[in-house]
Amino acid sequence: MVHVFYFLLLIALALYTYRIWRKWQADQRQVIKQEQHIHQLQAQHKELERQLELQHFFFSGLRPILREVLERHVQHAATLKDESSSAGQKRESQRSIQENQHLLKLFMEDASKLSKPEDPQFHVQEETIDLNQLLHELHSYVLREKEAQKRPQLNIHFDGPDQREAFYIRSDRQRIMQIFFILIRHSIRYTHHGTMTINYQVLKNALLFTIEDTGLGFTPSEYSGLFHFFRREGKILSLTPAERQLELILAGEIIRHMKGEIQAESREQGGTKFIVKLPYSPLPETGNIEESSRAVEDPTNYDWRGKTILVVEDSRMAYELIKKMFSHSGATFALEPDGIKAVERCKNDDNIDLVLMDIQLPLMDGYKATLEIKKIRPGLPVIAQTANALAGDRKKAREAGCDEYIAKPIDIDEMGEKINQFINHRP
Repeated sequence: MVHVFYFLLLIALALYTYRIWRKWQADQRQVIKQEQHIHQLQAQHKELERQLELQHFFFSGLRPILREVLERHVQHAATLKDESSSAGQKRESQRSIQENQHLLKLFMEDASKLSKPEDPQFHVQEETIDLNQLLHELHSYVLREKEAQKRPQLNIHFDGPDQREAFYIRSDRQRIMQIFFILIRHSIRYTHHGTMTINYQVLKNALLFTIEDTGLGFTPSEYSGLFHFFRREGKILSLTPAERQLELILAGEIIRHMKGEIQAESREQGGTKFIVKLPYSPLPETGNIEESSRAVEDPTNYDWRGKTILVVEDSRMAYELIKKMFSHSGATFALEPDGIKAVERCKNDDNIDLVLMDIQLPLMDGYKATLEIKKIRPGLPVIAQTANALAGDRKKAREAGCDEYIAKPIDIDEMGEKINQFINHRP
């Protein structure tokens, strides 16, 4: 009996020891899990701190640009309110305000994207651009920037071949303006006197720009990391790292997403040259509309006789294409190049039966123009056209009062169906 007792006691001790060991193992696994969880939280906290630091870094670096855009916005708003301002000054201020709004939005979005650890993706869209008008706007911007930065002794040269009467391309106008806002501003800032030359060439499928100045230069050893760790000799070394490099990083990223190229040449003793190559999709001249539109002849015999369609579009070529596409419909087409004139036309012309409203317009955009038109003539059908084929843009168009929405590039069948849906049902 004694042996049996001890045997049972040993078994009980073994079972108890086994249970203790199993509990210890479970506790150890729990401790390891907790430690892993703590490490994950620490890593997440560290990554969050890094992202916040990056966001602060990038927004601080781009702060001078954002501040300048806002200051100019305020200045132009004051010009509009000033009764002594001429009509020409007010028109220029209206145009500049709209341009500044687009630039500010792009810079804010891009700064946020640059601060993320993954490869930033910048939205690039294609739209029809009047190249001559674009070059004129760039030239005007250079002169305004010279005046804004108070460089009276700086000589500006804007050179390039004489363009034909009409030359249209497809590219992203806002991104092009943003790139040159950065590069031109940068060159003028570090060229107090001397010369700055902007030269352009129209290649077969690309625009080639050269921006050359006689200002402060950078050393050859800094060239390889120009758009990542850019430095200038002289006063720029007293600025923070963000202020002396981030705007060029942004320009380089935008150009890369446009599938373009950028190079830089400089000498430590002075002088810098930026070479920018931006691809584009060529379009024919307005004078050759008939030849270029053979593939888009009206496929349907719409009967819009006696109807007048107002096309609100700042591209003459886009207007001519629409007229050509629906040349057999019997409709009369009219053109207004900006939102303000479109509102006035709809107010004063009762013959307008339908409006094709481009969204990206000078002076007043398509959303605001539609709101104003709907206040005057709530029953007048408005079909929005925009290159931003996003759900948010469709929602904004609806909220503005647009009856329908068409994404660019235009599909002739879709446009024809939507015009036909509304044009014969005007109250």
